[in-house]
Amino acid sequence: MNKQHASHQKSAGVTHAARHIVTKKPHGSKIGDHAEAQVAPEIRRTMIAEAAYFLAEKRGFSPGDEIQDWLEAESQIESLLKHGMRL
Repeated sequence: MNKQHASHQKSAGVTHAARHIVTKKPHGSKIGDHAEAQVAPEIRRTMIAEAAYFLAEKRGFSPGDEIQDWLEAESQIESLLKHGMRL
């Protein structure tokens, strides 16, 4: 992966594992309705771990906030999955 692509991934908050998302719309949904992305549990965990890493990197990897990084990353990924995401 080149530096420009890696930088874009970090700034957009999109993880490598996000490529494995399968988007599903509820039965009877209309065009323009939001789709909820479904991922396997191991892919979801990888996405959260990568997002937590980037949060830790952003704060300079100072110790003591690892749990907060994880919880914030989990919230970000859940929001992306719930509201759909554009890659």
